Amino acid sequence: MPPIAALNNSEYAVAQALAEFEYLTQKQLTLLTGSAVSAVSAALRRLQLFEYVKEFDLLRPSAYRLTARGARAVDSPAPRDRAYSAIQQIVHTAQAVIHLRDIYPGARLLRRVDLYAHGLHPAVGEHAVQTGEGWVFFLVDDYMMRPGRVRDCWTRTHKPVGRFVDIEALRKRGEFLVHRWCDAACAYHAFTTDERQLARFEKVRERDNVPVQLHYLEPIWRLSK
Repeated sequence: MPPIAALNNSEYAVAQALAEFEYLTQKQLTLLTGSAVSAVSAALRRLQLFEYVKEFDLLRPSAYRLTARGARAVDSPAPRDRAYSAIQQIVHTAQAVIHLRDIYPGARLLRRVDLYAHGLHPAVGEHAVQTGEGWVFFLVDDYMMRPGRVRDCWTRTHKPVGRFVDIEALRKRGEFLVHRWCDAACAYHAFTTDERQLARFEKVRERDNVPVQLHYLEPIWRLSK
């Protein structure tokens, strides 16, 4: 099948959103692009037809990801195949960013390589967005993590990934090397997809004086009955 001659605005916006987050649902694409539901639906159909986007329809709602061809169209690195547990974490991370943009308009998800370059080595569920106020750290719990992690991840000392760190480049940009989220971020938010976890997190926050704002994140997918 011949490639699309050119992406229209809706198709390009969808592809760009997928390049930023990697996996998204149609509803998330609608929220992130600001396009009408019908426009996003039509864009996904056409992008799939011409093999720019792949649908993961074993999930309900489906998740979408760029193909190698689609990634080239928006100058993005080639996507990777991932386990469904990883797809779930990525989609919930995107949902958390959507919530954070209500608080920090224009917040942009920082890539792992950007965090590595500053000396950080995020664990599962640890992310950051760039805002007008600086970096905002957020934690996404969709796997029933131990409550104490709300405290530990904020002050944990990271071991830098050496090949990504360039001290001279950081200095030239007026940036710096950091080893803890509490030194790098101006705010901290934690999201969980289990409402019962909120009470457990609250106990840790109060007991250990953790400066975290807690949020319930409605899960995209639930356990099968």
